[in-house]
Formats: sequence, structure tokens, C-alpha cells
Amino acid sequence: MLRYKIIVTGKVQGVNYRKFVLGAAEQMGVKGFVRNENDGSVYCEAEGGEKVLQLFMDQLAIGPALAAVKALDVTLDMPVGFTQFEILR
Repeated sequence: MLRYKIIVTGKVQGVNYRKFVLGAAEQMGVKGFVRNENDGSVYCEAEGGEKVLQLFMDQLAIGPALAAVKALDVTLDMPVGFTQFEILR
């Protein structure tokens, strides 16, 4: 089990990006959360197996149709045992 802290930059607010991330996480069984940041980025913490998290990040890099993802900044950290995936306000 791994935990990734992910900062997504680009046109990722106001384009249903967080809802897209929630859907991808639920489909793949990833646990954690996603939230908008004041600087226009999106922050996500995700826990799962290495292969699943790689596929999850592939989806984050694509995003929904109206998004334009510029970069993913990923940091590995110790798992904390998330039990669900949620959108934080």
C-alpha cells in the first residue's frame, strides 16, 4: 500500500476536475481525497497499490474534457489508512 500526495496544475478548476477524480478513484478502488487550492491547482492524496496508483495518475494527467492538465507533482508518503475517497471543499 502506497500513499501519493499529488499537486495538479493547469486548467483544473471550474471544469469538473474533482468530480472526475472522484469517479476515477471509485472505479479503481483508490482511497483518499481531492480539493481545490487557492492558487488554482488541485491537491489530491491517494492510497492504493503501486499499479493502481500509476493507472490513477494516468487518468489525473488526462482529466475531463474541459481540463488542460499542465503537470502532476507527486510525492510518496506513508499510508494513513483512508477508508473512502471524497471531495473536500
